Amino acid sequence: MTQKLLDTLNLEQVLKSNFDNFNNQFALQLKDKDLKGKAPYAFNKVNFMYYFKAPHADSTEVIGVFNSASEERVDINDSYTNIIKHPFGDGEIILSTFPQAFTNYFILEEPNNEYTAGVLSYLNPSKQIYLDNHYKRGKKISTSPLYVFFKAKQLKWAYYMSLIAVLFYVLFEGKRKQRAVPVVEPLQNQTLAFTRTIANMYYENGKHIDLAQHKIEHFLGVYS
Repeated sequence: MTQKLLDTLNLEQVLKSNFDNFNNQFALQLKDKDLKGKAPYAFNKVNFMYYFKAPHADSTEVIGVFNSASEERVDINDSYTNIIKHPFGDGEIILSTFPQAFTNYFILEEPNNEYTAGVLSYLNPSKQIYLDNHYKRGKKISTSPLYVFFKAKQLKWAYYMSLIAVLFYVLFEGKRKQRAVPVVEPLQNQTLAFTRTIANMYYENGKHIDLAQHKIEHFLGVYS
C-alpha cells in the first residue's frame, strides 16, 4: 500500500523477515473468537511479510495477526498485526498486508479457505462491492492504422470486401499458370512438289527432249 495512505491513517508498515526459518512458514490467525480457527493457518514459501506497527487501540480494530512458524512450533505468541479495520470518513476501511489470502495458492490448502472467508465476512453483503486491480489496463485506445477503417461503417465494410476479393483471387486466379505452348507443325516432304514444279517448267517451255532426257538419267541412276 502507498505511503500516502499510511500517513493519512497514521499507520506504519514494517517488514518481518523469516530467513532463519528453513521452511519459510508463517502462522496466521483471526482475532474474533467466532472466526478464530482451531489451529493457526499456515502459509509457506515466502521469506517475509509486512505488519502494522503498534496501531492505535482506541481507533483501530485488529482483525488478523501472524508470526513465524515451523513444524515444531505453530503458534502466534508475540504476534504481529496484518489485518486491521480503521475508521475513515463516514465509514471504515479494512487494510491487509497479506493479499495472498485471496489467491488460489492459499485458499486451496485446507483449511485456509476458512481464514479467507473470515476476512471477507467483515464486508457488508447488503451493499454494493467493487473489485479493483493493482495493475489497470486504462482506457482502451486502438493504435492500429486500421482504426480509421473500423471507425466508419462504410470503410469497414469496404475493407472486409477487399479482403474477400483478395481471397477469391488467391483461390481461383492466383495459381501459377503455364504460358500457352505454340503448335509446331511437322515439316512436310516437299520432294514431290519440287519435282512437279520442275516438270511443269520444262513442259511449259516446250523442252520435251530435255525432260525425257532427265527422266532417263533419273531412271538409270536409281536402278543402276
